[in-house]
Amino acid sequence: MQALAPNTLRRYREFHRTPPLLGFFSVEDYHTKFVPTNTASPFSTLVLPCGRWRTLDCRHVLYSIHDWGLRLGLLLWDPITGEQQSFRAPMSPDVFFSAAVLCIADNCNHLDCRGGPFLVVFVGTDNYGVSWVTEYSSVTGAWSALTNVDKVTSLSYFDRRPSLFTGDAVYFVLEHGKAILRYDIAQKNLAISY
Repeated sequence: MQALAPNTLRRYREFHRTPPLLGFFSVEDYHTKFVPTNTASPFSTLVLPCGRWRTLDCRHVLYSIHDWGLRLGLLLWDPITGEQQSFRAPMSPDVFFSAAVLCIADNCNHLDCRGGPFLVVFVGTDNYGVSWVTEYSSVTGAWSALTNVDKVTSLSYFDRRPSLFTGDAVYFVLEHGKAILRYDIAQKNLAISY
């Protein structure tokens, strides 16, 4: 597959101003597939290994997809190049979780970033309401130690909503918007707001 020239996406955005919808994820019976909305979509075909996959996040041209099966895997997909990278998730099956994928390249404007270093922020809450976070760095190829925050509530869970990234913090929604978990990437700490 031939990669697009680095300035192709920039020119595409300049021409269309308001970006058109190039495609969407469809989930049927836990099987995720990417459906392009037109034949001019620059996105590659998403080929997933067997399993029950769900999209967790999309940011900086990378999609984070989780396998609900026994492998508990994460897969990052670059829809432009078709490149995929998979690795094991740091969780047990009884955890409520979410994830965010972030480009961490120096001096990147996040308009055409791909192929550079990235960070996956993985958050979870166990059956006892204790929330934790860990980071996967593409630079080290490893997960960080868990950072915990004390019990949130007896039945806390992460909503299946995208995270919000602003400044040095990533925000995740808990319990249908009843609480927000904030993870400061620079300070490596968690905070809960109700």
